[in-house]
Amino acid sequence: MENHLTKYIQLITQYVEGCIKSHVFEERYLRLFKDETTSLSEVEYNSLDSLFSAVDVFCDDPDLFEEGDLDEKGLYEEAVVTLKALTQINGKRN
Repeated sequence: MENHLTKYIQLITQYVEGCIKSHVFEERYLRLFKDETTSLSEVEYNSLDSLFSAVDVFCDDPDLFEEGDLDEKGLYEEAVVTLKALTQINGKRN
């Protein structure tokens, strides 16, 4: 059953499975989250916002990397955690 979380699950899955690069994921996720018009539950919002924060501090340029930034590995780990959470939330609906 497709719902408002499906688009996030699909995008995050593409990234986690290596189908898209980090910079592509970053751009698409930021746009998707900022353009969200569906009313989200608190648990949905918290999961998505946590990943938004991670994406926001992601830096893939070693010359620009600062303390507190996330590298490729950190972003990937955050994406995996969020994907697991969204899959569980989505599973409870079905």
